[in-house]
Amino acid sequence: MRLINIVPLFPDRIDYMVAEAKRLYAAAGLDEVMLCMTLHPEGEQPAEKVELFRRIFRQYRAALQASGIKVGILFQSLIGHGWPGAPAGVASWPRVETVDGEPSDRYCILNPDFRDYLAATVRTMAAEKPFALLVDDDFRQIDGHGLECFCPRHLAQFNAGNDRPVGADELRSRLRAASPQDSCLRRFETLRVGNLLELAALVRRAIDEVAPEINCGYCTPGYEMLSAGRIAGVLAGRHRPFIRLCNANYLERDIRDLPAMHYRTQALKRMMPAEADLLDESDTFPHHRYSKAAVGLDTKLTLAAWNGLDGAKLWLTNLNWPDAAAEAPYDAVLAANR
Repeated sequence: MRLINIVPLFPDRIDYMVAEAKRLYAAAGLDEVMLCMTLHPEGEQPAEKVELFRRIFRQYRAALQASGIKVGILFQSLIGHGWPGAPAGVASWPRVETVDGEPSDRYCILNPDFRDYLAATVRTMAAEKPFALLVDDDFRQIDGHGLECFCPRHLAQFNAGNDRPVGADELRSRLRAASPQDSCLRRFETLRVGNLLELAALVRRAIDEVAPEINCGYCTPGYEMLSAGRIAGVLAGRHRPFIRLCNANYLERDIRDLPAMHYRTQALKRMMPAEADLLDESDTFPHHRYSKAAVGLDTKLTLAAWNGLDGAKLWLTNLNWPDAAAEAPYDAVLAANR
């Protein structure tokens, strides 16, 4: 089973990051890691963070040279997850306007300035020649907060060619009341998914400009699963798509979780293209060991194999609370599931 481990960035603890990678490689043969990079714009000079992450990548990979460990990059955020408390970004760049009219820290994907930043950022990281790239699940236009986006740019796009233009509030009302076959909803959905596919093409073009040999995978968002296969195909370009399913079991409870996990995984498989590698979401989010016991991880990986998945995306490197004794059961689980 293919296992990819996500490694958080700690600029002042790179030696420990390297030591963890080598320890997991020796203990469990874990030979694929991806550095976790939050690359959505933060601060008024967002390119400064990109340059910092590029230097960390170079230092980390150099320390692992000839170790047998391949180093990739998880684009943990490009648009932004919209989590509360996120650092401020470029004030003049418009943010997403949701169906509920709630404020968001996510960026409007039609804004030319944001698109230029995104292309430049992807080129910068792809030029470092990671073994692979992976786009995280902030790459979406629908989530638990509802549909996006109702900003002026998106509204103008929706109204182009309409006999009667609609305002944002009217469009929100019509979508909330729409049946599945409603023409207004179908037009909105066509544009929504089309915009994501076009943005995925922008990402792929940026990669191909500097490193066309690199594959780029996609983490399926929890509400974007019906379009995930198409987005993944665009991001992969000429390569075979690899897709992380949205089938995590965070903050596990008891054995009664298993039937729901099995059902969700089978349902998601049927939504994905046949010609793609599918990865289980075996993260221990919120990224410490109190959210998933070693036996829970073993069960999750066993279910992934049982459901015919090709591997798993992990998030096991415990950089916040290093404890060698606590690591041993997880190392054994990984070794047993390789």
